[in-house]
Amino acid sequence: MIGLSKKPTCFKNQHIPVRYRSNKKAWMTCDLFEEWLLEFDSLIEAQGRKVVLLLDNCSAHSVNPKLTSVELMFLPSNTTTGLQPLDAGVIVNFKVLYRRRMLEWLILAIDRAAPGTSGHADGPPDLNISLLKAVRFVYGAWYEVKQSTIYNCFKKVGFVRQDELPQPTETNTVEAPDITELWELVPTGDTGGASMEEFLTADSAASFCDEVTDEAIAEDVLSRQTAKLCDSGDGSSNSDEIDSGTLTPTTMSTQSALSSIDSLIDFMHAKGLPPVFAQQLESMHTVVVKLKLPQKQVQISDYFGAPNP
Repeated sequence: MIGLSKKPTCFKNQHIPVRYRSNKKAWMTCDLFEEWLLEFDSLIEAQGRKVVLLLDNCSAHSVNPKLTSVELMFLPSNTTTGLQPLDAGVIVNFKVLYRRRMLEWLILAIDRAAPGTSGHADGPPDLNISLLKAVRFVYGAWYEVKQSTIYNCFKKVGFVRQDELPQPTETNTVEAPDITELWELVPTGDTGGASMEEFLTADSAASFCDEVTDEAIAEDVLSRQTAKLCDSGDGSSNSDEIDSGTLTPTTMSTQSALSSIDSLIDFMHAKGLPPVFAQQLESMHTVVVKLKLPQKQVQISDYFGAPNP
């Protein structure tokens, strides 16, 4: 994931479940892609596998690192749209799942600010989504994309074995999840007047990489040199380390985490949800308890004294 801020305030003391990099345009660059590609190659090599990585003609893909387990194959530039599996439904599914999580969060935030039994509201809801929250939306949405969706998208554009070619009557349609019901739960005043279609396609025209020009190359080199100088400095903060004034989240104590897990377990049982969810929470409870208990192993003699010789 690529952002604008080098050291987002909301990331402090938090686990970031994705690879995060930054530059002043939040674009993919040759350097960032090559860094990821080399690590991906090492991962595949450690698994004893060989893979082919299909790439389009994005300028950031103009790299030539030494790879041992990954072969790069570039799609023809004039037929990319029809051959790109990600464009066949993977990206659409991922984005809809991401926005579904965003809508769920917004609805709950609005609901929390609504007047309670006393008839008094706590004030207007805070609908600002921090970068940390967005990162978690991205992480959760990607792991919700089904393996069958990815398979069907590859099959749809023709990347299948000869014995798996689709039949003439087979459509290979890849449908995105429907979030209409969720959208209708959001008050019109909190959508900025946007339609659901506008909400789903808000970033469809966004740029994610630069043209390969002399100016772009020079700017990228200058940016990297500046970053190295900043990293070798005294570590003092600068404007690049601030992200929209988001406060640093409060670190939860171990006891609070245990209480939250216990509450969730009670909730699962009360709602009659499948036992597997409560079992997973019980496993989490066991792990957190180990963090709470003293690390030093206590002997019984520490309490009653050593026996007489």
